[in-house]
Formats: sequence, C-alpha cells, structure tokens
Amino acid sequence: MAARAEEFGGCEQRLHDLLIEVDSLVDRDEGLGRFLGQVQPIGNDLRSGRAAGAVRLMTMTASKGLTVRAAIIMGVEDGVVPLAKRDPGEERRLLYVAMTRPREFLYLTWAQHRVGPTARTGEPRVRQSRNRSPLLTHGPIQSEDGQTYLQAISA
Repeated sequence: MAARAEEFGGCEQRLHDLLIEVDSLVDRDEGLGRFLGQVQPIGNDLRSGRAAGAVRLMTMTASKGLTVRAAIIMGVEDGVVPLAKRDPGEERRLLYVAMTRPREFLYLTWAQHRVGPTARTGEPRVRQSRNRSPLLTHGPIQSEDGQTYLQAISA
C-alpha cells in the first residue's frame, strides 16, 4: 500500500508541475474553459519535449480550443477548403476556427498549380489551374503572390 501512495504522490507532483507550466503558457484573459481546453494539447507538447517556439503540425479540426502565436493554413483552395463532398457550412466553420487561433500572425496559402502527390488533394486536377477557396472571396485582405511577399520581407 505504501508503494501505491508513493506512486500516486509522484503522479500528483507531475500533474502539479504540468499545471503550473501550462498556466504560464495560457492567456489568463481567456477564462477557465479555454485553460482546461489547452491542458491536454499543451501537456502533450511538454511531455513530448516540444519547447515553446517549436512548430506544431495539426489539422484545422485539432486546432479547436488552442491559441498559438502564428498559424499557417495551407491548401486553402477551391476543392480542398471546402472539400467538395462535405457540408459547406461545416467547412466554413472549421476554417473560421483555424483562422482565429493565432494571436499575432495568420498566413493562408494556396497554389495556382500543383504537381506530384499533392496535386491529387481535393478534386483530381493534376497540373490544372486552381483558385483560392471561395470562402475567401469577400474578405478584406487582398491576395499577394508568395514570391513577391518573400522578396518584400527580405529586402
């Protein structure tokens, strides 16, 4: 019985340490619900050794409830977001959730042409011209060519 108490005590201490570390990473203005929603994903990051400043890869669905400094949402193009055979309302909601995760930086990317295995994502249109997602057509931010953007920030 004493061994079980020690084992539980060690577990309790690890949980306490985890909660203290999570508390230092979570925005205090977000409330208890947000804090509790971030305990598991941040705990997983800490357990796997991912430090603050590391890159986390996740799906739009997995981003729900998280807050990050920056997010890059890739493949926001017609036939991929929203997927053609899914409920457009649900796809719009998922994109909205993903777009509201970052505190500072949000980048959305799409390709005009794809080759190789990624060309088969969404509608099967290998080497055919693609457009950005119709969910973005009425937004306040204009599209910018990736090469032009990279040249501007490196100058």
